Amino acid sequence: LRPAAAAAAASAAGIAASPHPLTEEPHEIFVRRYSAATRPWVGFHFDRSSLTMNVALSDDQGLEGGALLAIVGGEVVRCDRAEGTATLHASTLLHAVTRVQGPAARYSLILFYRQICPAAAHRLVECSVATMDLLYPPEEGSYSCDACGDSRRELEEQGCRSMWHCAAGCEYDLCGVCHDVGLADGVEYVSVR
Repeated sequence: LRPAAAAAAASAAGIAASPHPLTEEPHEIFVRRYSAATRPWVGFHFDRSSLTMNVALSDDQGLEGGALLAIVGGEVVRCDRAEGTATLHASTLLHAVTRVQGPAARYSLILFYRQICPAAAHRLVECSVATMDLLYPPEEGSYSCDACGDSRRELEEQGCRSMWHCAAGCEYDLCGVCHDVGLADGVEYVSVR
């Protein structure tokens, strides 16, 4: 992705032009793995940053499922991508990943620019695993900790009994350990037990 093309795409999406988010360091970078056994899909959602760059680390052609979908002009659009292709979008783009089937896994490098949540105006509410399962039904992709990246299954194996969920609907979730580490590091959450 060329910087000029990225800047033009962000500008067209209504992202503030000065300073442009791509001239800043991303606030979060991680690799997301989707597989039939771990995180098979994720339902339609908005990201918690002003701008998201999603780089395909695997080719969509070799997968059963795992397609990136977006709502564009009121229609569901499938975004087929070759390995190395970057998709750039604003947080206002509603998007999802279809269920991965078979033995292959889908990998993406995700870069978030200009963090939206946790924000001082948003509350993080402690939720039981049962409540989280209602918010993120397993048949719709479940949930993970946005700080450490551990999936629901991994958190359950570690004995996690609750999560901290953004009450403003940003789909920002923290496991108890990451929430407490953030508090110890001086992160100012508005948390409600």
